[in-house]
Amino acid sequence: MKNHAKKSTKKTMRATKKQKPMRTKKANKVARNIETRAAARVGVEEVRTRSRRESAAPRHDPQKMENAIATLARNEAAIAYLKKNVSKRAIDVLNALSTPKTDEALALELDMKINAVRRILNLMQGQGVTNYYIAKNVNGWLSFAWYINTDKLPPFFEYVKSLESKKQTVSSECNDYFVCNECYDKSKLIFTFDAAFEEGFKCTMCGSNLKMVGRDEATSLIETAQRESRLAAESAKE
Repeated sequence: MKNHAKKSTKKTMRATKKQKPMRTKKANKVARNIETRAAARVGVEEVRTRSRRESAAPRHDPQKMENAIATLARNEAAIAYLKKNVSKRAIDVLNALSTPKTDEALALELDMKINAVRRILNLMQGQGVTNYYIAKNVNGWLSFAWYINTDKLPPFFEYVKSLESKKQTVSSECNDYFVCNECYDKSKLIFTFDAAFEEGFKCTMCGSNLKMVGRDEATSLIETAQRESRLAAESAKE
């Protein structure tokens, strides 16, 4: 009986020893599969991210860029607008963007503070004049490469032209005029009652409610805007 008990105990121990490695091996195999799938997913995401980053970089046409800069240089109204609403150095920044450049490179080339360059680029991006894409340098660091958004220049020119054409004079047939408190300093638009009524008394630029002003106040605003426009045009020629 004792021998039989010993044999049973030995069989149980051998079975236990055999089963334990099998479970460990299976667990390791599952773990390796999980790690392999995770690594594959990370690899796919890296490829997708890299593809998106590379596709974000526009094709640069040097001749198209030079033509855009030349067209801008001939548009006095656009130059005056940028100098007045962005910075006197805005044109210098645009002239330097014959090829895409980082804000650091522009600041170094133009001998400007980098914060000033960034402010100009961001403001002109708001106007649709400039844009950027994310680039990776030789050290692997990401940076913003800025360029002139040539496709958006024609709409920008039309916008500046529309501001000129919408300048109004006080009419004897209209007593009530309307302005937008939110963006008048930028747009200088004064609406007649009929124009404001057609727009639902909402600003065509920002959608805010228009404020009514009398004829005398409208006259003063128009004269001030015309004086500022003349000064900006004279400054742009200097």
